[in-house]
Amino acid sequence: MLAMYHDSDVVNFLEYGFPLSCKGSCSGLAVEKNHAGARSHPDDMRKYLKKECTYGSIIGPFFSNPFDTDMVISPLNSVPKKDTLDRRVILDLSFGVDGEDSVNSHICKDLYLGNPIKVSHPSVDSLVELIRRKGSGSLCFKRDLKRAYRQIPICPGDWHLVGFSWENHIFFDLVLSMGLRSAAYICQRVTNAVSFILDAHYDLQILNYLDDLAGCDAQEKAFDAYAILGEVLDNCGLEESVEKATPPSTSMVFLGILFDTKKLRDILEMCGLDSSKFSSHSFRRGGATWAFHSKVPSELIQFHGDWRSNAYKVYLEFDLHDKLSISRAMAEEIPI
Repeated sequence: MLAMYHDSDVVNFLEYGFPLSCKGSCSGLAVEKNHAGARSHPDDMRKYLKKECTYGSIIGPFFSNPFDTDMVISPLNSVPKKDTLDRRVILDLSFGVDGEDSVNSHICKDLYLGNPIKVSHPSVDSLVELIRRKGSGSLCFKRDLKRAYRQIPICPGDWHLVGFSWENHIFFDLVLSMGLRSAAYICQRVTNAVSFILDAHYDLQILNYLDDLAGCDAQEKAFDAYAILGEVLDNCGLEESVEKATPPSTSMVFLGILFDTKKLRDILEMCGLDSSKFSSHSFRRGGATWAFHSKVPSELIQFHGDWRSNAYKVYLEFDLHDKLSISRAMAEEIPI
């Protein structure tokens, strides 16, 4: 399904493991003491190690270096997860002697295996534009990868770089470490391939931001599109977080922003405006410039900006009467 895809290496990397793109030697760095966030939560750390062993995401325990090259041991840390009592375990690959010579210090953020890279993520505008293209009454949906970094394998030749210790035992990650500089690029590269498959083979446009994959389609197509997205993830061997999935709906949170296609359309139409003629630019930075060139009075633009200054939170600050009054006034000032 990726025969025509420009990134032909991604298939082999998914099968055999992604190199970390670590250039140079870390000089056998071995930090025996973990950070306080790990040391002060021993039960959580043991629970984490047991879970990762069950998933086959780590190897160990070892009492000594199992490799024929110098190993690197970096300190563990943990932070609270949002909306849960669990803790997120992080391998501090930026920790080094005097702040230098860490694993991450040998990974260039602008190069991967010597090739220039530029990580590009979709923005809030990207979904707004997709909603606009799909038309009035369209439905948004989203699926989320489970343990996104932790299901993408590391090249065996780099296992010795992602070691850590706990209670006098040594372990090594077999999958992308939380805390690895190149992990976000690699994860985005994987979901980029998924997005290509959906577009090339199913004519389905998806916005992928790391482990989040969001889409929008007409009401009669949205549920099929949502199902296809799930099937493609499964066929690619990628496990999704079912509890985080958002089936087709007029309302969905993406990138921390609540999108409500029905509310936006209704407000525009209550203003007597054709919602199909409004693009994302009308509600983002640049909207003031657009209004000025349309000869809208400056005081209206300023007042308008007071409640539209933060993208798409246009329904939160003022009551509906205020909003409709401002929008009608602006609409009347714009020459047709």
